[in-house]
Amino acid sequence: MASITIVRKSADYTPTPKQKFFFDTSIWIFPYGSRVDSNNKYTRLYSSLFKMISEAGAAIVIDYLVVAEFINRYLRDYHRLLRDNGEAEENWKQFRKSNEYKECVKGLADEIYHIMAACEKSPMAPELSEISKWTDEFADLEVDFNDVVYWKTCSLHGLIFVTHDSDCAFADIDIVSANPKLASVSAKA
Repeated sequence: MASITIVRKSADYTPTPKQKFFFDTSIWIFPYGSRVDSNNKYTRLYSSLFKMISEAGAAIVIDYLVVAEFINRYLRDYHRLLRDNGEAEENWKQFRKSNEYKECVKGLADEIYHIMAACEKSPMAPELSEISKWTDEFADLEVDFNDVVYWKTCSLHGLIFVTHDSDCAFADIDIVSANPKLASVSAKA
């Protein structure tokens, strides 16, 4: 039976060595994003969960889609921060030509290195025919298509999905989150 576990403090969840977890981008952004707030309760909770999983000998699996999504989010958040402080071009494409962008990419490389070093790299790319089937299910859901890919990846490979997205309450997989809104969202799949 699949379940949603809401973690309000690190003692609320105890990983076991045989478990495998899949962190979506919403989780990686808290401890490794371009705007990390170490005083944020979710940053502390997800960092603690990450540490507990590692110390338990459990695995965290990552794939190319999470890495790509993280990179894009990291860069756009950094641009937004600079733009809001009047330190960057308003236009995203113009910003990409700037020295600030190049410096950000260098810093991002360090974050990606740390994330990748802590994870099992998994080329879990589905068959293209599977993705076609998933688009039919996607039409009935109110989520991003990447979330459908994460859901199906976790379902197919027996991974525990760790997310902060409140709209990812999928019925057939185990989910761990610190987002209390997930507890009130009805199962969508």
